[in-house]
Amino acid sequence: TTHFVVILHDVTARVVTEMQMKHQAYHDALTDLPNRIMFEDRLQLALAQARRDGTLLALLFLDLDNFKSINDQHGHQMGDRLLRVVAKRLVACVRITDTVSRLSGDEFTIILQGLDRIQDIRQVAQKILDCLIAPIHLHGQNVPVQISIGIAVSPKDSTDPGCLLAIADQAMYRAKDCGGQRWYFATPEWNLE
Repeated sequence: TTHFVVILHDVTARVVTEMQMKHQAYHDALTDLPNRIMFEDRLQLALAQARRDGTLLALLFLDLDNFKSINDQHGHQMGDRLLRVVAKRLVACVRITDTVSRLSGDEFTIILQGLDRIQDIRQVAQKILDCLIAPIHLHGQNVPVQISIGIAVSPKDSTDPGCLLAIADQAMYRAKDCGGQRWYFATPEWNLE
């Protein structure tokens, strides 16, 4: 062999585009948090890990109590900015191993895994309330935020991902019924301690 012919083709642009498309498929466009698809995948993985390790997993379902009035009063652009700030605050409240997701609208979830005590879950839930109690300053206005948190714990409440989400959602509505700006466990006795 005396000669070689080499044809080079730069695929960088295609690879970058594919990576962007994959990111968009699994992340919320507004907050860049994991979306429902990634949340469901991470919840299944976290439940499997909790079963193997014999630890608790908590699913927190969060909903802003006053988001509709904020949107109505300040407009949807202000509402979007508020959701981005809330997302950043939520991420700051949990460990890097936990998952904060935006499901839709003003609904967020947090998967807390590798826990040994219910008290650990209470502390994180209270930290979230404390973190969001300060008004969010947007374009010269202080916008107060209130949040209700429903908490379902595996294995006590359920080990099924769909059931656990539904139970956490129901617990969130109980928190709203109690006046909002609070957390509420699906297992009633855990709210009393």
